[in-house]
Amino acid sequence: MLVQHMLAEARKRLATISVDAPLAEAARLLSYEHLNLVAVCNQDGKLIGVISDSDIVHCVSACHPECRRACTLGAEAAMTREVIACTLEDSLREVWAKMKDHDLRHLPVLDEAGGPIGILFARDVLRVLLEEAQIEEQDLKDYFLGLGYH
Repeated sequence: MLVQHMLAEARKRLATISVDAPLAEAARLLSYEHLNLVAVCNQDGKLIGVISDSDIVHCVSACHPECRRACTLGAEAAMTREVIACTLEDSLREVWAKMKDHDLRHLPVLDEAGGPIGILFARDVLRVLLEEAQIEEQDLKDYFLGLGYH
């Protein structure tokens, strides 16, 4: 199965901000239950980074107690710049391998121009792969037992 088959679900989890948006905006978006990653885009709409809740915690914890600028910092201050992403043409097995290899829970889905169009969650990718494996197992059982063949 390809990523494109999960696009509807991935679109529901997409939140984007511009690179010059305040970090507080990313924090506000991450406070919503269904959002765990914010895509940071340049003026052309291309993905240039991502921000997770742990990125914000790391950035804010690095500030000295007397520093009150955490709410005015830009998204660029906390974003992860080396983004691992996927496209609609990637297989879910390839996506899972990327997630596993890089210890990721979320993965942005990019269009042909490099713009974000969704966010995949590891649990959803695993759910679909498990369903595929169960169907494949049942098909093999049916084949070996001769069910449905005359």
